[in-house]
This record gives sequence, C-alpha cells and structure tokens, in this order.
Amino acid sequence: MQQEPDTAVQEGNAWRQQLKLQLVQLEVAPNVEENIRRMQGLLDPAADFALLPELWNCPYDNDMILQAASRDRDSRRAMSQAAAGHHLWLAGSIPWRQNGHIYNMAFVFDDQGLEVCRYAKTHLMEVNTTRSHYSEADVFTPGEAFCAFETPWGRMGILVCYDIRFPEPARLLAQAGIRVLLPAAFNEAAGQKHWQPLLCTRALENQIFAAGCNPRYTWKGYKAWGHSLAVSPDGVILQEGPGTVELDLEQVDRIRQRMPYTKIRRQDLYRLESPVPVEISALSAGEAQSVVDPGIPDRRDPEQAVQSSPDKKHRNETQKGK
Repeated sequence: MQQEPDTAVQEGNAWRQQLKLQLVQLEVAPNVEENIRRMQGLLDPAADFALLPELWNCPYDNDMILQAASRDRDSRRAMSQAAAGHHLWLAGSIPWRQNGHIYNMAFVFDDQGLEVCRYAKTHLMEVNTTRSHYSEADVFTPGEAFCAFETPWGRMGILVCYDIRFPEPARLLAQAGIRVLLPAAFNEAAGQKHWQPLLCTRALENQIFAAGCNPRYTWKGYKAWGHSLAVSPDGVILQEGPGTVELDLEQVDRIRQRMPYTKIRRQDLYRLESPVPVEISALSAGEAQSVVDPGIPDRRDPEQAVQSSPDKKHRNETQKGK
C-alpha cells in the first residue's frame, strides 16, 4: 500500500522550519552506567534534537549486548530523563528485552521525556568471509514494521544501521511524508567505503534530510567508524563528525518543487505483483524480471505512518520505564 504525501509537506507552512540537530558521537565504554553518564554530559543545551548512535549504551559485542539488555529499562529511563532535563528531543537505540526476545530498539523521546516512537531494527546484518561468519540474528530478533513520528518540525522517520543499505525502507518513509531520516551506524571497514555514499544517496533520491550518528571507539577487534553525518535533500554534506548543525527544512519543499520526483515517478510501472512491460530486445531473457511494491506492513491510522514495534505501541510507557 502506498501512502499519499501529507498535505502539510506540500504546503510547508505549518511547522518550524529551522532545526538544530546534534550528532552525539559517543565514545562507548564497556559498562552501561558510564555510557549513561557520558551521554548525559555530551548533550548540547542549544540543540532542539539530539541523535545518539546505534547501541549507544554498550560495545558492539554479543556478550556486551546481552549484559546491556539486562539494564534496558535503566537505559530507556536515562534517555527519557535526559530529554526532559535538557528540553530537547532525543533518539538512539539500545538492546531491548521484550516477550522473550532481544531487539535492537531505537527510541524517540520528546522534550518532555515522553516516548513518541520505538522502532526495532528490521534488517539484521550478516557477514560471511573466508575467515569468519557473523550474524546479528544470533542475538537480536528483527522488527516487523517501520516507524514515522510527528514533531514540531514535521514528520520524521528512523532506521538503524544495516537498514540504510536497502532503498525500500527510506522510500516508504518518504512516501509517508517524512522530512528527516535518522539512521545509524557503521564499523570502520564498511564505513570507509559505504557510509557516506549510502546516506547521501538516501537523502538525494528521496529529497529528505538524512542524519546518521556513529560512535567512535575500539572494542576487541571491532572499530566503530565515527564520521557522523548530516546530509541535505540534494546530497550535500552539512556536518561531519560530532556537533550541532542547523537544518533549513524549507529546503525540502524548495527542492521537491524544483525537481518533482513524486510527480514524475512511474508508480504504474513499479509494481512487483504483476509483470512490468520490458523491452526484451534490449535484455536477455534472464534479465526480464518483475518488480514488487513492498508496501507498508501496518498502519495505526490512515493519516499517520506505520508505528514499528514488536507490539506496535506508540506512547506506551512513561519516563519512569517499566
């Protein structure tokens, strides 16, 4: 199912147009308490919205992830309290236990410390080399839906790390009317090659702002890449590394008016459930393939984007946590 663009996105006059976004490039420590202290100490009081890295409360290591999952409610509560205490919006992911599973769960809190969105990472990384095999599915369960949420600056969407390698989630969120996409994070080896091109591409092809926050640390054999990025809707890097950058959100409307991708896009051809006309003379028989509209898996309201959570809750917990 495809969601029509929100009318407010087209008019562009109902929201705040300037967003001060902080990329909190945390140096992750091996214990949750220290990471909470570091997170709280790094928040910029001048920022409107602070973005934390993926798994900001523990190193990227299965044993450390399991340890941090035992402190998930403490970490969530710390995010809520930090958002309320600094009067800013705050987003980031932590290991989260729910219904006998562990999810790589991104939480978003408003400036009152209230949860407005939770999103469980849907695409779990798997790497196979001649020397090793690693799969996030060994520790995490994938989520089943995507998440967009309302803010004073318009609708935003959130993805986590490996999700950004797939064009479909960002496109679905863009079709749901987001102006800003918040993904994170990569290791050093992949980050050097793919981090910047992927974020710039997702911003450019969907005409949205994309901001990704990477931690910067080494744990055993794992090196986090750092190089956090904020990218404009025309693919220009506005910020690299930690710090606060001001986004002119009217740029989304200006670029979409100048180059109306939504208008020109051939949705009548981009459908996977039925064959698409292909000029066979230009392709081999094996290259002639159909294409599928993945749709959005669930909708809590026709006017809203889908809420992504294993139990599909929205503002379902207070800042005290469980």
